[in-house]
Amino acid sequence: MDEPSIFEIAEYCHNRLKKINENYITCYCAIFKDNSVLCSYTPHVLLKEGVEQALLIHTGEPESFIEIIDPDGCVHKENLGNGFSIEYYNIYEIGIRAYNYNGKRAKYYIYICSANSFEEVVPKIWEVYCHLRDMDSDEEMDNYIESYEKQSK
Repeated sequence: MDEPSIFEIAEYCHNRLKKINENYITCYCAIFKDNSVLCSYTPHVLLKEGVEQALLIHTGEPESFIEIIDPDGCVHKENLGNGFSIEYYNIYEIGIRAYNYNGKRAKYYIYICSANSFEEVVPKIWEVYCHLRDMDSDEEMDNYIESYEKQSK
């Protein structure tokens, strides 16, 4: 039996939520091998060549949240692994959180990105995550965020 594709897994996740509340809306974010990101409110973006994983941003009641489909096809609610999570705060506002993982980080760390659309927010937050995940200390992360915020203005 073939493994399900990221597209099929995403469709399953979305349909599962539609059974709870038919008004759930999902933004499908394809993450490619080169860490570029493409977002759409239709899942076709997950069929593009080179998609390695996906973020599914579900908005609706009783809660809005993010699911991650990792490269192995496993689905996680907000957990990116490696001591990081990605969290939904408000419409078009997503945060990245680093927490103590194997003693590498001593404190919680949050960087929140907001913009006019998920198409703007997700590539930015993924870029930040890709840099932070390889850092060992809060000081490195603080310096990177400070530099990133200055460049983003």
